[in-house]
Amino acid sequence: MIGQELQIGIVFSLLAAGIVMFAWQRIRYDLVAFIMLLGLGITSILSFEELFQGFSSSAVITVASALIIARGLSNTGILDKVAEGLLRFEKRPIIPFLLLLAAIAIASGFINDIAALAIMLPVGISLSKSLGIRSSKILIPMGYAALIGGGLTLIGTPSNIVVGSIAIQELGRPIGIFEFTPVGILVLISLLLLFVLVGRRILPLRTSPHEVDEGSQLPNYVFEVKATEKSSFLGKTIGDLEKEFTGIEVVRIIKNNRESEMPHNKTKIANGNIIVVRADAEDLDKMRRERGLETVKSEEVIEMQKGLSLIEVIVMSGSSLIGRSASELHLRDWLNVTLIGIARHRSALTRKVGNISIKEGDALMLEAADADLTRTCQELKCAPLRARGILLHAHAPKKLTLIIAIVAISLGALNIIPISVALALGAVGMLLGNSVKIKEAYETVPWPILILIGSLIPFGVAMEKTGADIIIAETIFLMGVTAPIVALIVVYVTTNLLSNVMNNVAATVFMAPVALRLGDILGVAGFPLLMGVAFAAAMPFLTPISHKCNLLVMEAGGYRFTDYLRLGIPLTVITGSIVILLVSVLWPF
Repeated sequence: MIGQELQIGIVFSLLAAGIVMFAWQRIRYDLVAFIMLLGLGITSILSFEELFQGFSSSAVITVASALIIARGLSNTGILDKVAEGLLRFEKRPIIPFLLLLAAIAIASGFINDIAALAIMLPVGISLSKSLGIRSSKILIPMGYAALIGGGLTLIGTPSNIVVGSIAIQELGRPIGIFEFTPVGILVLISLLLLFVLVGRRILPLRTSPHEVDEGSQLPNYVFEVKATEKSSFLGKTIGDLEKEFTGIEVVRIIKNNRESEMPHNKTKIANGNIIVVRADAEDLDKMRRERGLETVKSEEVIEMQKGLSLIEVIVMSGSSLIGRSASELHLRDWLNVTLIGIARHRSALTRKVGNISIKEGDALMLEAADADLTRTCQELKCAPLRARGILLHAHAPKKLTLIIAIVAISLGALNIIPISVALALGAVGMLLGNSVKIKEAYETVPWPILILIGSLIPFGVAMEKTGADIIIAETIFLMGVTAPIVALIVVYVTTNLLSNVMNNVAATVFMAPVALRLGDILGVAGFPLLMGVAFAAAMPFLTPISHKCNLLVMEAGGYRFTDYLRLGIPLTVITGSIVILLVSVLWPF
């Protein structure tokens, strides 16, 4: 049996290594968490009986059940009705945008925040286009609205559910479903006011994949075009092609489907040559119609037919496209879909389109039958960049689905039965009522998040068992943090900074034990400090890597990493001030 000091050293080492790996993001967060868990077992800090008890935590089943209920609500198409109403409201630009942000936030409190944002993403882009406003002025606030919405309710985000589980286990105090709501509403109002007053001025003007400035020197999509005997460019040079179409850049020439050459201005174009270019959709269409250069996928020529449309989409988390190329996926055989072009944020792609390994957040231009556009987005888990009547979900019986959700949430909110049991009953009701199909349920459940939660809850137990949480709390106390309100500020700021570089569930599990021990040392209630951890973890506004919602809008808006600081810094300061003030008032020390 190793000594306590060595145990504490091991816990701190695993904690430090975990934070670094979470921030590095080269290894999946669920794998990192599981390795940390195994480290606790191998070093005998936790017994083998204790090691996997986190997977039996109520937080695991609560997260899964909440997301199945959310999928059922999403399947009713309620948000599509909201979207239709917003697209008709064009008289005063600021009003539909504010309603859009509010709709995203409210929806995110009850359905998956990424799903709510994905459904409303094309609405925001269409509103921007119809009102003559660059979409980069609205997409970051849309991502922030989804984050804030997740913090409106206990079931809005997994980190809140974890806090609820810890509160019951450590304090014997349940957190109500709507206990977060008063603070969350004021935070949402602060976002709306900040957007009205300064947001549109301080947010950048960026060119996204669906918006190309006049004279833009760097087109967005990588396409392949083939020179045929009908092409007017046969015998002409690459320089001639780029001179006529100033918005394109030739990056490769492929001859005989094998040889690949770097382009030169004097390289002549011959029949059968495949030319890899970066261009916008307008130039692509012009080359095809006026110069006989045909779009291709791999080695196949794609004939533009009636009933086929080009659609631009963003690859979402969990998409089957991630890590695979179009050639490996056989999209034409699977969904009768052709990958025409691909764009990656601030990355100059030069390989053949069909051979490029797709990543989360990539913008894709697909060609598909008009009737299959909805199915294409559903199957591929991609969010459309334009509103074209495309739904990201199937249709569920509205009345029955709403009744099931209301009953389940009410049973938990009124403390008639534990929230985990109430939501589990609701999830079963969604399945039996055909609001969610079995296949959809398994696709909806966030298995990496469940593994993360199950792996890290025992880590919190290890911190408490070894006394590591007390050491951190005592260190904070010895630094002069003796007033409860100052302790709340320290806990909030630390948690928020962690959640901006790592998964917010991990930040919650690491900081919750410290917050509770700090309360013990100060002789005050630990619950307000725990609520500070919850709000701080749910609202990481400073980086695109902090949350999938921030990452989803990054490519769609053509943003840079630092663009998030423009609105993120003032919003973090304002929301932090609101949370610290209200937490100390609503849940006194």
